[in-house]
Amino acid sequence: MDKESFMSKIKWRIIKINLGDGTTEYQVSDGDVGERTVSYDFDNRLDAENWILSEDKPKEDKTNG
Repeated sequence: MDKESFMSKIKWRIIKINLGDGTTEYQVSDGDVGERTVSYDFDNRLDAENWILSEDKPKEDKTNG
């Protein structure tokens, strides 16, 4: 399976993170912290939701643990 097919089959979730300095970050992730293999960070929920709906996903991954 190529990377594009793999990315389209992931069940994405949005995780809301309060950064402690009065700002909120929204992470689109394929799992919870410690279980995920990839996540993408956004400043607002709408951008995160639009990314999930987009068919033009980035080719590069940011891995998190």
